[in-house]
Amino acid sequence: MNNDPRVAVKMVVWLVVVLILAGTIWEAQVQVGPGQVGVVTTLGSPGKDTLAAGFHFKVPLVQNVTTMSIKQQLYTFTGSADLTADRQTFYTDVAVNYQVNKQDVATLFTNIGADYVDVAIQPAVEGALHTVVSQHSAVDLITNLPRVLTQYQETLQAKLTPDNIQVLQVYFPNNHFDAAYTASILAAQVAQQNLIRAGYEQQQRVIVARTDANVANITAQGLANARVSQAHGYATSRVLEAQADADAQRLLTGSLTPLYVQYLMSQKWNGALPQYSIGGTGSSGVGALFSIPAPAATPTPTPSATATAEPTARR
Repeated sequence: MNNDPRVAVKMVVWLVVVLILAGTIWEAQVQVGPGQVGVVTTLGSPGKDTLAAGFHFKVPLVQNVTTMSIKQQLYTFTGSADLTADRQTFYTDVAVNYQVNKQDVATLFTNIGADYVDVAIQPAVEGALHTVVSQHSAVDLITNLPRVLTQYQETLQAKLTPDNIQVLQVYFPNNHFDAAYTASILAAQVAQQNLIRAGYEQQQRVIVARTDANVANITAQGLANARVSQAHGYATSRVLEAQADADAQRLLTGSLTPLYVQYLMSQKWNGALPQYSIGGTGSSGVGALFSIPAPAATPTPTPSATATAEPTARR
């Protein structure tokens, strides 16, 4: 066994050197995770370039690397209470989705630092909320909340644009008013809905009444038209019938002759012989009385036969 003190000193020195080298190598290593970039500071001065995700080396004791996220991030602010334009208290939480662009990380770190959320985002969120809420009435905040959120996002973006922070979306979770005011708003909304429903029902009744009146009017008009058509048809048929009778009469009148008239008269004779008395101044002082014999039943007399029979009756 070597008891030389110099050997022990050398071993200690070499051990210290190894430890120093190991610590230096370990300190020189930098790993940047996914969705992050590394901002390099040399003797406390930030550089303009950033390190992408991966494994890198730095100069120990001279350089330092601060990692910053470039992913979408969520900032929440709770317990806000702001007065509206009509002096009602609006209680709400605020949720903001935001992101820092990769090319702006070095500038943001240089101007504000790694704690930019507390330095820049929180004051901007509170200030924009106070500004927007004070411009709207309580009813407007209830009925037009999407439009109010759009205005709030635009106002917040205007405050954070100089810091190179992009506002992606905003929310007002758990928003409400005082219980008494909420109850009054609910009652007013119920009354408004009842008024709208009553107006709608009245309009429906008017529409039904007008429809019934139109149906009755159409029905009456149809009946009247039917009666007019029926009367017109009846009158037309009567005119046609009269015209036919007139035409028949005209044809019949044109075809009648004295002999044919006598023939028609004989057809209407009932068989009784008429008696005729002729006044005179005979020796008896009584006029002659004679009869006209009835024509034979068959054959049918002709005008010539009638003419022959007439002298016989006179004898």
